[in-house]
This record gives sequence, C-alpha cells and structure tokens, in this order.
Amino acid sequence: MRRLLIILGPTAVGKTDYSIELARSYGSPVISCDSRQIFREMSIGTAVPSAEQLAAVKHYFIQDHSIFDAYTAGRYELEAISLIEELFEQGHETLVMSGGSCFYIDAVCKGLDDFPPADSELRETLSLRLREEGVENLRQEQALWGGSGDIGADGDNGGMRGVGGKTELGGDESNAKALYV
Repeated sequence: MRRLLIILGPTAVGKTDYSIELARSYGSPVISCDSRQIFREMSIGTAVPSAEQLAAVKHYFIQDHSIFDAYTAGRYELEAISLIEELFEQGHETLVMSGGSCFYIDAVCKGLDDFPPADSELRETLSLRLREEGVENLRQEQALWGGSGDIGADGDNGGMRGVGGKTELGGDESNAKALYV
C-alpha cells in the first residue's frame, strides 16, 4: 500500500530532524512543502536544512527555485504530484513530506481550483500606475467599481505588494473590479 506521510508544523519545532529519521526508516526522500525554503534566495529566517541534513537523505523542493521566477501553489501542486507519482513508480511504498505550508499540503492532498494565469502585462500596468498615481487614486477607483477600497490597507501603505500581489483576473473595464480582489 502506497502512503504519503506528512509532517506539518511551525518553524523550529524539529520537523526536519524527525522527517529525516522517518525517511531513513522507510528508505524515502523528504519532499519539502515549505513555501519559503523552496527559494534559493531565502535562507535566512526559513530554517533551511543544513548541508549535513540535506546529505542524510535526498530532499526535494529545497532552494531549487528563484524568488524572481513566478512560482505558485498551483505550480507546486503539479510538480509535487508528478514527483510523488514518479517516486512511487520507482518502488517507494512510503514517502515523507515535511513543512509548514498548509496551503501547499492542501494543494497536493485536495487540489486547487484552476485559475487563469496571472497577466504580467496587467501587473506591470498596475505597478506603474501605483508608482505614478499613488495608492489613493487606485483606492478611489476600486470603490467606484464597488470594491472595498482596501488596497494597501494591510499596513504596507500601498506598496508594490499591496497592489502587485493582488490577483489580476481581468484586463478590460468590464472586469476591472476584479483587478483588486
């Protein structure tokens, strides 16, 4: 019977050591489901496994993507499921997944809805408007479309993440109210 054992918990509670111990006992690699450790440029504050820990068993999804490349939970879902299927086909009966990102775990275990791809041109347009016009203009525009007007209300003063990190779901004025969801 094929099994995927998932070790979930917050940073610095011992998941890495436990998952390595468990992986060794099953002859399994460790599949990371951490949304921060996956990025090469994020080694501080993410408790990335040490070189010694990485050498103990094969690890996947540890510092193998760049923060400068678009990477989503949906992409993780596809890559992780493909890897899991491949490892099962190679003869592994039990696999160990470890991390603290419930969204990544849900993506693998429950799947995610299909969303349209982000519109990079629209994102650039919104980012440019934010820099040139300021967040207040975008808040007023959103309110006209029936939105909450809460762009940047999370304390970032309308910074790039306040708008650029929002989901872009449309490109013309008929869909404009969805731009700032």
